[in-house]
Amino acid sequence: MAIGGAIGVGPFHGSGAGIARIGPSLIACYAGAGVVVFFIMRVPG
Repeated sequence: MAIGGAIGVGPFHGSGAGIARIGPSLIACYAGAGVVVFFIMRVPG
């Protein structure tokens, strides 16, 4: 569980600075990537 928590916090650690630089469009990019990953994971059944 500790390893999952350490890996899971990685993408969010730097996203504050990214959102400050790029703006809300970065959140839309994360959401779009999440949708793509969702559909890829649905393919195997």
